Amino acid sequence: MIQTLLPDLTRIRPLMRELLAYHASNDKKSVVLLAVDGVRYADAEKNWRSAHHLQRIASVFPTTSSSCWLSALTGTSVARHGCVGVVFRPDATGETINVFSHADGFTLEGEQTLFHDAAQHGYLPVALTSDVGHLSCGWRQRLLSGARLIESALHFHAPHRANGALDIDSLINQLHQDIARIAALPVPCFAWIFVDPDHYIHRHGYDSAIHEYLQKLDQLATRWTEKGLVMVAHSDHGLVATEHSPELEHYLHHYLKRKGLTMGGAGRTRWLYVPRQLSTEQIISELSANLPADVEVAKRSDYFPPTEPLAERVGEILLISRSGLFLAEPGIKYEHGSLCRDEWEVPFAIWGDAS
Repeated sequence: MIQTLLPDLTRIRPLMRELLAYHASNDKKSVVLLAVDGVRYADAEKNWRSAHHLQRIASVFPTTSSSCWLSALTGTSVARHGCVGVVFRPDATGETINVFSHADGFTLEGEQTLFHDAAQHGYLPVALTSDVGHLSCGWRQRLLSGARLIESALHFHAPHRANGALDIDSLINQLHQDIARIAALPVPCFAWIFVDPDHYIHRHGYDSAIHEYLQKLDQLATRWTEKGLVMVAHSDHGLVATEHSPELEHYLHHYLKRKGLTMGGAGRTRWLYVPRQLSTEQIISELSANLPADVEVAKRSDYFPPTEPLAERVGEILLISRSGLFLAEPGIKYEHGSLCRDEWEVPFAIWGDAS
């Protein structure tokens, strides 16, 4: 079970709504929210030294970007918005889909986002495409509902940055140019800019380049507050070192094939869809007896409420990594999706004005 006393990502929307209301009633400053994927709270504590306010918040489960960013911008739990991860069945009879390439975002009727809140407070709500620019899917459309889209270049997903060393000054300058476009708009704005260091961390971890990037982001945010903006940043999840286990992969491949099971989920939390003619309890018993002790075998009901959309989308059995050895794609050294502290605790920071 998940036990935490921390406010979680669903608090981002009300926190930002309060901040927008304050500035709308006082100084009409534009507010820029940097959505920085994959930053652990410990990294922000070390590198965002100039922030006037730094708060530790909890992610949501599963700790995957598709779930997390929707919770942040809609202010709703995974159980409510229904985006349970990356790979899942949209309904009980369908095939599994990848939410980052699927046309349907499964938007709820009447659903609103932080962008709608900004408009209600008199701000022009904008979202720069930045590192979501490579996505063409219903999830992106749902995430940015209510925003005026401004096309901007890819940051960490730019093809020339695919595998090489990071040019930190180039990345920071690109972010500076994005913020400058917001500052140049003639009306007070709320702007959301997504940058994805997670894309690099998966293969390289939290190396010196990532720490340098976060330090220079801190400096950049400070400079823009001196020019009259309110700068805010938060993350969605952290990552932990994860080594692929060929033995686990081999066992699961043959077990799933023999039983006729389908796997969904992503990263360090996977789930199994169990055909109705099979006994979920028996499969749990068999997996618990044969999988390593650091792979938690759980029922769906241990982590998700028994609502109809979740019962269709999440498999009956969850496999959750509790160590550094699990399933990982080739070349991946760091992963997320489960509940380790570094995956779970993320930062929320404000520069310039923490009113």
